Amino acid sequence: MFSAHDMKIKNKAFVARGHEQPANSFYEYHQIPDIGGLAGLVGL
Repeated sequence: MFSAHDMKIKNKAFVARGHEQPANSFYEYHQIPDIGGLAGLVGL
């Protein structure tokens, strides 16, 4: 299995639900607190 970073996907979002490991800046994603933040991230 490959990560989105390994597959060269440039625009990524991570929904931080509060129980995951700390963020890893290597993967270059935008962190949002819940799925409701996705619309603002993509400009809707």
